[in-house]
Amino acid sequence: MNFYNFRINAFQWKAILERNQMRKVFVPIDNNEWVKEENYPVKMDLVDSYQDLSQWKGDTPFKDVINWSSDFTIGGLTHKAGAFMIMTQKVKEILEKYNLPPHRFYPTELFCKHYKETRKDYFVFHMIGKGVYGDEYIDYLKCTFIESKRDVDYKKISIKTHPEGIIKSLDSYNNIAFGKNSFLGTYEEKLGSGEIKIKRNDLDFLNKVYKHDYDVLWGLPNLLYISEEIKQELENVGITNGNFFKVKENMIRAFEYNKSNS
Repeated sequence: MNFYNFRINAFQWKAILERNQMRKVFVPIDNNEWVKEENYPVKMDLVDSYQDLSQWKGDTPFKDVINWSSDFTIGGLTHKAGAFMIMTQKVKEILEKYNLPPHRFYPTELFCKHYKETRKDYFVFHMIGKGVYGDEYIDYLKCTFIESKRDVDYKKISIKTHPEGIIKSLDSYNNIAFGKNSFLGTYEEKLGSGEIKIKRNDLDFLNKVYKHDYDVLWGLPNLLYISEEIKQELENVGITNGNFFKVKENMIRAFEYNKSNS
């Protein structure tokens, strides 16, 4: 039930695709397609994002997970093509032990001009899925929600918990959270001008239940949502350049839900 935001650490070096390769290699997967084998290996340059190598204090820029800074907005990649992360063979081998959504590992070469070095043990990990959390795989009828409002300091105050069955689908959630026909309450927000604005209460997941037993639950470029088991194993091998932050809601796999309700 504990999932973690696994993201690339802030870092001086970043990977970029060779010129014009984004549209040629990655834009076609906007329609939930995979990168074609004819484009293997994916070739990227490892560049200094500070443009000032005198600030570099590390021993090597070739870390276990690398920040990919190409233009992900081309073709709507962040919304339609799932999640991406550049990783070494070591990280790949750990992920492969677990139950993953539809995915591919694309062989990747990283070239660093400054060190005149090419590393061929990298992969782009790609999962197809819509939305940050693979929203189409959420079992909304089994989810519970927290309704909350904001206080004068803009901190959230919980109002009530909504039980299973209150939301039936992603469309149902969007209609209630953002549409006209909503059961959510309202509160007054005082603007800097002194004007009072009526705001709708927020609706957040308390228990987010999935239809599958996946141990990685999608994400965005340079960010994945991973199970506690994967997090512990990555920490045990001492991967470099990755950070972990606990996700605030309970992300519950199908087997966990069935076990708790049996």
